[in-house]
Amino acid sequence: SLLFGCLAATAEAFVQQQVRNNPVRANAPLEAASVETPPSPLTAWGDKIQDIRKLQQEFRKQKLPEFGPEISAADVGIASDDTEAQLA
Repeated sequence: SLLFGCLAATAEAFVQQQVRNNPVRANAPLEAASVETPPSPLTAWGDKIQDIRKLQQEFRKQKLPEFGPEISAADVGIASDDTEAQLA
């Protein structure tokens, strides 16, 4: 009987509850749409690109520079155990 009571109590969580009308709810469906947004500054987009696909193909043919090259102490003439020179 205790087990049945626990199962019945937990099963109530899955039963759809009736939703009552909320008296505070706005009656006008588009009430928020009547608020004007503040003006925004003009955006400078630059020149219009006529053929973006062609431009992308040309760009992809280019050899790009190495991104984030590693620099060691030896590259700049500092000994690897010279901490003071590395921090200077």
